[in-house]
Amino acid sequence: MDVLGRRLENGNVAGVTSHLSQFFLWLLKRAITACVIAALGLAGWAWWLYAHDDGDFSQRRARELALFSAERARIATLCEETDARIEALRAELDAQQQKVVEAERAIELHKSLESEWKRWTGSREEQELNDRKRVEQEKIKTGASERIVALRQELVDAAQAQQRAEIALARVGRLITATEAETSELKFYALLVWEGKHGRRFAFWFFGVWMAWPFAGRFALYYLAPPFVIRRKPLRLSKRTDVTLAVDEEGRAVTVELMPGELLCVRPGLVESADEELARRNRFWLKARFPLMNIACRLTRLAELRNEAADNTRRVTLRGAGKWKGEGADLRGRRAELAVVRVPKGGSLVLRPRYLAGVVRAADAPLVIRSHWRFFSVHAWVTGQFRFFEFAGPCRLIVAGQRGVQAEFPEPREDGRRPVQRAEAWATMGFSAAVRYRPTRVKSLWRYCRGLSPLYDDLFVGEGMFLVQKTAMGQGRYDKGRLRQFVAGVWRRLQKIFGM
Repeated sequence: MDVLGRRLENGNVAGVTSHLSQFFLWLLKRAITACVIAALGLAGWAWWLYAHDDGDFSQRRARELALFSAERARIATLCEETDARIEALRAELDAQQQKVVEAERAIELHKSLESEWKRWTGSREEQELNDRKRVEQEKIKTGASERIVALRQELVDAAQAQQRAEIALARVGRLITATEAETSELKFYALLVWEGKHGRRFAFWFFGVWMAWPFAGRFALYYLAPPFVIRRKPLRLSKRTDVTLAVDEEGRAVTVELMPGELLCVRPGLVESADEELARRNRFWLKARFPLMNIACRLTRLAELRNEAADNTRRVTLRGAGKWKGEGADLRGRRAELAVVRVPKGGSLVLRPRYLAGVVRAADAPLVIRSHWRFFSVHAWVTGQFRFFEFAGPCRLIVAGQRGVQAEFPEPREDGRRPVQRAEAWATMGFSAAVRYRPTRVKSLWRYCRGLSPLYDDLFVGEGMFLVQKTAMGQGRYDKGRLRQFVAGVWRRLQKIFGM
């Protein structure tokens, strides 16, 4: 047990170290990118100055040197004035400190003249005069002490101003030396841009905004946008709650039983074995009404297996194929797992067709697919999905997902309210049409700020079922080349916009 505990602890430490190294590597890449962009911007600025300067280069350099010399003289005068001010402040500070010492001595002297015996036997006028002088010396001491505090602050400010002036004087001197020695026009303009009034400021501001924006922007979005989004009306395509969907079988391989008069439309590569008595033919696409869906989701050139027997059940064994094109973790070398979802009469399943591998239905009843557009829904704009495909029963849908398909049923709550359950957006494949669906804010702000998860998860409210993939989120299928990853990501987003 101790060995297992040490292994788990070492694994957790290694995981944290890996995440930290990835985070710092991301910061380093972003800093390098910011420096490159800022350098390109400054270079473009310098080139623009070079291209729009019609005068003689030597004359322009002489003018700049004259301006720099005047600036150096101004800063030198300012340094001399600051030095004189510092000396004056120090002299006044010494005088005020001496005044405090003298006031303290006078106060001690006046206190020594006070006694109970002299108050009873001495002159009353002398005692009152002594008290007035003591109070005056205390006021002098208080005023001098306050002035000492102010003088010390003024000295600090003057010293800082002197330091800034000396730094500026040294910078102007280096700039004059570099300008006098520079003979290349492009380098001369680049030097003007970098040492100018706004060039370096632009570079520093751009670097800071570029580094802070992912965190500041995501932090603001995390707290400002979701409260408005989650109060919108959820999506619900059907109000029938008396029909229950179920998963008959799931796994790497599934056996589909075809009753008399039923047919199976499936991808040919998934069929491992089938009874010889089944009638076979090719089907060009799943549903002629949606040609774009068929082409984009590879629901073309399907195999159709029909049970024409009057009283016998036939079987077809399907096995998940490798490199299934779905969302989630790295899919190379993995195999899709299948699930048979039973949709009874009156029920329907909202499913993205990219996860559909096949359909079992009655031969004399067409497959009913309804398309729902939601252009004016806030949820659609937030999730990026404007279209939803609803597969109506009775039928059985063969659904494929990486490392398996998991059916979730929100559990009833003890307080009698509607059951609620969330799922990560990348894992959601489909849900019952009677379930209320809306996005909800992710729980972890840190993961969202680091870009490891989107801002919204999917929330399902009410009785029903929803399907999720079992894989963890990863890099995607195309892991060889940035261009292929970018193209694959764009293609997946386009498919999601059209509900596929």
